[in-house]
Amino acid sequence: MAPISLIRRCTLTLAGALLVAIPAAAEPTVELTLDRAVDLALENSLDLRAARLDTQIQTTGLRSELARFGRTLNTGLSYQSDRSPSTSSLEGVRTTTSNRQGLSFGLAQRLWTGGSLGAQFSASRYYNNAAYFTVNPVYSSGLELNLTQPLIRGRGQVNRIGVELARNGIEGGRLALAGQVRDLRVIVGQAYWNQFAAIAGLEVARQLRGGAGRVLDLARAQAEMGTGTRNSVLQAEVALARREEEIVIAEGSLQSAQDRLKAACGIDQAPDGWSTEVVLVDTPSVAPFAAGLEEGIDRALAASVAYQQALLTARGLDLQLALARDQVRPQVDLTGTVGVTGVGKSSADNLEELGQADSRSWRGGVSLTVPLGDSPSDAALQQRLLEQQRGNLNLDDLRLQLVQRVRDQHRQIGIALRRTEVAQATVGLAERNVADQEARLALGLATVKEVLDAQDELASARGSLLGAVLDYARALLVWEQLTGR
Repeated sequence: MAPISLIRRCTLTLAGALLVAIPAAAEPTVELTLDRAVDLALENSLDLRAARLDTQIQTTGLRSELARFGRTLNTGLSYQSDRSPSTSSLEGVRTTTSNRQGLSFGLAQRLWTGGSLGAQFSASRYYNNAAYFTVNPVYSSGLELNLTQPLIRGRGQVNRIGVELARNGIEGGRLALAGQVRDLRVIVGQAYWNQFAAIAGLEVARQLRGGAGRVLDLARAQAEMGTGTRNSVLQAEVALARREEEIVIAEGSLQSAQDRLKAACGIDQAPDGWSTEVVLVDTPSVAPFAAGLEEGIDRALAASVAYQQALLTARGLDLQLALARDQVRPQVDLTGTVGVTGVGKSSADNLEELGQADSRSWRGGVSLTVPLGDSPSDAALQQRLLEQQRGNLNLDDLRLQLVQRVRDQHRQIGIALRRTEVAQATVGLAERNVADQEARLALGLATVKEVLDAQDELASARGSLLGAVLDYARALLVWEQLTGR
């Protein structure tokens, strides 16, 4: 493609001419490619550090939810002593005394089914000075297994909703982080090409000053020879002064653009960051663009942070709706306990009897709880249904907006590509016109104003060409941001 190669040569020549024209500075310099600028921004961005912390916070939330289904161990020691006057002749003493020492420990497990399973072991020693105690002290122990399980409300997958919502939060944080990375790439890319545009603008201003200087020299020479007028010299002097002013403005614009690139890359965070001179290595080029519209829409839907987070929100609303539906069901709970006990004169006798399991017991039951009249759960269910409908509408709206943005951006890329071809042809014509007008001025067939106007038109044409090339580069940055490429 001939126009593309001409544009590339034009931008390379422009950048090279500027690097030669700018004198070396004493300040430290850093050479940046666009990729290196992006890498620096990713390393130094405070917003990305905060986003990574947010992701870690979400991860701890998931760990907290999973911990609800962990095991718990409980243990305890107790001692009780009692002393009181005797109230029965059978006790055989005037004052009764007793004491009890106890030990217990248990293990409980919360189940994903909504119930809980536990085991409890207890042992105690009891002493009483009453005469009718044939075994004194008495050692006793017990081992008990218990199960609680909801049969309707709170049974099954609804117990995983908290975990799923926490995972949604982690995924949302990951999406937000990826979106911030893509946004930062665009910000850095825009700042990079803005500095390049400022460099090119300064070089154009210097070229115009050079052209105005040539016109002034020629006008003065013609005036001295009597073939020109003093008014022509004055016009050339005014034009040269205006070109000098434009250089001052262009230099200020370059400094501002460079500061913005430093801030985007995080170079300003270094002690000597503001004094560092940034030298750009890359130049914009017009590479072929072959991405299809439908492919771009599909990729944009998959890459869009807002759309994917809306999907997560919709999923979260579905989970909340499932929980709300569960809460309006009757509460029916099943409980069961099985245990064995042992009693003996000593700890050994006690544990031996416990192992034989001759003394055992079990119990079980079902409890039912049904609300009468209006229930807060019914209102919560209706609220969740409405929230789900609103979430689905929001999702559809986001999809339509995203499709429109992708279509517009695809169109803008095509327009920018065609602009580069037209602008390149315009530059060629403007260059021929300047050469022709300067030759005519030397022969006395053109005025100073006509030559200056031709130079302005050439500068405008070159600016339009560079603007088209940079707009194309910026449009590609936005396309990559939209489609995640």
